[in-house]
Amino acid sequence: MEALFETVRRSGHVGPYEMKCLCKDGSQFWMIQSGCTLEDGTIVMHCVDIGERKRVETELRQAEEKLRAASTAAKLGWYSYDVVSEEIYWSKELRSIVQVGPDEPLNLERLRQLIHPEDRAFIQSHLNKSLRECDEDGYHAEFRIVRSNGEIRWFENRGKVLAIDEEGKLQPRFAVGMLLDITERKAAEQSTRELNKTLEQQAIQRNELRELLQHITRIANEAKTVEMAMRVTLDQITQYNGWLVGHVWRLADDDSGQMQSTGLWHVRKDAALSLQKLGDFQQTRGGLRFASGQGMIGRVLQTNEPQWVEDATLDPLLNRISDVGFRAAIAFPITVDGEIVAVMEFLSDHVLSRNHFFLEILPHIGIQLGHLIARKRLEAIAANIAIAEQQRIGRELHDGIAQQLTGGALIAETLRRSLPEQMKSQFENVKHLSDILKQAHQDVRRLSNGLLPSPIESVDLLPTLHGLAADTVDRFHLKCDVDHHRFDEGFVCNDSVALVIYQIACEAVHNTIKHAQANQIVIELRSMDHFAMTVRDDGVGFTFTGPAHKTSAHGLRIMRYRAESIGGELKIDTAPNQGTSVTLTIPQRNCQS
Repeated sequence: MEALFETVRRSGHVGPYEMKCLCKDGSQFWMIQSGCTLEDGTIVMHCVDIGERKRVETELRQAEEKLRAASTAAKLGWYSYDVVSEEIYWSKELRSIVQVGPDEPLNLERLRQLIHPEDRAFIQSHLNKSLRECDEDGYHAEFRIVRSNGEIRWFENRGKVLAIDEEGKLQPRFAVGMLLDITERKAAEQSTRELNKTLEQQAIQRNELRELLQHITRIANEAKTVEMAMRVTLDQITQYNGWLVGHVWRLADDDSGQMQSTGLWHVRKDAALSLQKLGDFQQTRGGLRFASGQGMIGRVLQTNEPQWVEDATLDPLLNRISDVGFRAAIAFPITVDGEIVAVMEFLSDHVLSRNHFFLEILPHIGIQLGHLIARKRLEAIAANIAIAEQQRIGRELHDGIAQQLTGGALIAETLRRSLPEQMKSQFENVKHLSDILKQAHQDVRRLSNGLLPSPIESVDLLPTLHGLAADTVDRFHLKCDVDHHRFDEGFVCNDSVALVIYQIACEAVHNTIKHAQANQIVIELRSMDHFAMTVRDDGVGFTFTGPAHKTSAHGLRIMRYRAESIGGELKIDTAPNQGTSVTLTIPQRNCQS
């Protein structure tokens, strides 16, 4: 120590430097010392215990030596990360595995660039958690790295955070670990999963087909629209027996008895890869017609039975199918009271042997779909009858009661003007009677106009809805707004569609006025990849089994029919004391065709 003091006296300061000290009990510890001389000659020495830091540095050095030995033996890479300085060191093995040059500088941003974009957020969260917890058991994660040549490789990261105890709280100082390329293991795991899935499917195949077809039958009976049921059936059946494409035919409208395409197709995602001319085939086949006995569709029409062609290349009548690359084909009838109204066909790009169980189930599916078609026909007839009755009442109101009220108002006005002087006391009563008759005439005219809606052009849709809202405010003193800030006025170009939109809005507003006890109605219009209109109120709502529902059920059926008539869908959201929302959605193609 004398030598130390002498150095301070001579130079005015000393250190800082590290030294190992010996305690009285024989133990050793590390400290860092520094000193200086004050103006009055006093020597001040400052000592700090750095034993914890030395311990961590020793652990880091030992860990690096172990990782270096392990990486050499196992051909994996190791790394270290200084949390304070953010310095990163990668072994030459790790740089080689990841394909990072030996002299390329590394920092946190460069590491982020190497990690696959989909894994970056996960790794950042994993790093923050590991540094925060300083778990004695270390950390572990699996993620992807994108090499410089674009190749994506999977890596397993195992390591440990070395921390310093500062006042009873662990502070991370270094992180050391190793990366192991596990790409082949990941591929093997994926292959194993796929193999297990295949084995499981094979084990349940005997029962699965029956259960699936029962599901299709139930959906066909419960579907809101014929198109929805057809699409579900196409989707489900194409998932079995290798069918790539499904298609629906229907009887032509010209009473020729021929079958023509409905335009309803279902194409599996892998079909385009297997069949290069699929698009041309769909366009060409969609323009064909089949009479009884012509082609496979004509055979179904002739026999009223399913037809299965195992290999189309062996059937001269199916050259158009086989030329595209299809091999197997099946078609079955959809019937109403035994009469064929449609045919559903499925095509495959490879030979398929007959499945007799499948053939037995198909006619039952056709019957169930036929029941749905018949039910929708009856609903259309009922809705048309209701509309016709509304129009009849509207005409009677317009031509009868409205005219009588007009006459009554004229008589009252004439009476008022001809009252003698001695009856002037009745002047105001007669004037009041005249005003009542005029107002009643206006109300009847509005009611008849509502029952006899005039055709509207699509460009007038928004102004007409604003008129509906204004009329609701004037007549019923009920707040009614039109929210169209997310609606493009040019989105709906079809006048018939615009009329149905307006009719459904009128019916929904009328139901609210009649049943909802609401304080406000909002008619919201939206145009995205489809058109949507929501008529929302803050009324009492209803349940689908209560008296309010029974009262408005007829109106809801008419709205659903109108929505389906233009290829749309109607959805009702309601609950007691939570208001009601009626949402109409229409595909874009229907709005603009």
